[in-house]
Amino acid sequence: MASAVFVLQRGIVAHLHEELSSSTERLQAELAEWQGRCEALEGQLQAQQAHSSQLEQDLKTRPTLQQVMTTLFLQLPGQQGYTKQV
Repeated sequence: MASAVFVLQRGIVAHLHEELSSSTERLQAELAEWQGRCEALEGQLQAQQAHSSQLEQDLKTRPTLQQVMTTLFLQLPGQQGYTKQV
């Protein structure tokens, strides 16, 4: 009787070991997939941040709306800074 229980226990242990091994392999594959996705997203984020930084630099070199309006206003006849076009 004791040997039958022992054989049953060994069978259960072997089955659980197979299940654990299978689950571990599946989880490792999923982990690799998610790591790849995360790396791709990090690359996209870095590209967007670089693009944003470039846009910020471009905007800093452009005149503001107030500067443009002031320049246009000063070009109107009768305003200080107006020079007649010849």
